[in-house]
Amino acid sequence: SGLNQAVRQQFSRMVDTRRQASSDFTLTDTAMAALAMFQFKSPSLLQFDKSTRNSEDNVLIDNLKRLYWLPSVPSDSQMRSILDEVSPADLRPAFRAVHSMVQRGRMLEDFKVFGDKLVVSIDGTGLFSSTKVHCPQCGVKKRKNGTEEFYHQLHVAVIV
Repeated sequence: SGLNQAVRQQFSRMVDTRRQASSDFTLTDTAMAALAMFQFKSPSLLQFDKSTRNSEDNVLIDNLKRLYWLPSVPSDSQMRSILDEVSPADLRPAFRAVHSMVQRGRMLEDFKVFGDKLVVSIDGTGLFSSTKVHCPQCGVKKRKNGTEEFYHQLHVAVIV
């Protein structure tokens, strides 16, 4: 809860360039919904959208309200259109805030090996691929048959 509050505070500092009068969801709430989607390990935006609209999934809905302070969640297409405009650099302060809290709370002590070393696993993975759907940030692979494949990849480092 404390870590989520720190992240929310950092997200609230991001500049929302949309017209506020026509915005149903704040940038802060949308970013928090995306964080919740990842933390709950939802396989896709669409699946997360369906789960949040399923009135039988009271645990998820209660957690979104209590842990993320979200009265409601944007649809998958709304989330995409809102977050597509956010630069990844704008998210960095939230990660720094969490890292600082983890360091101050000495939470990394349990992960140290060989004295005082942290082991970090680094891997790359494909996150998205399509021959039709793409955005300005997509990478492009030109196939031998002349088609273009648009993709996103992710480089992840995790303390193990």
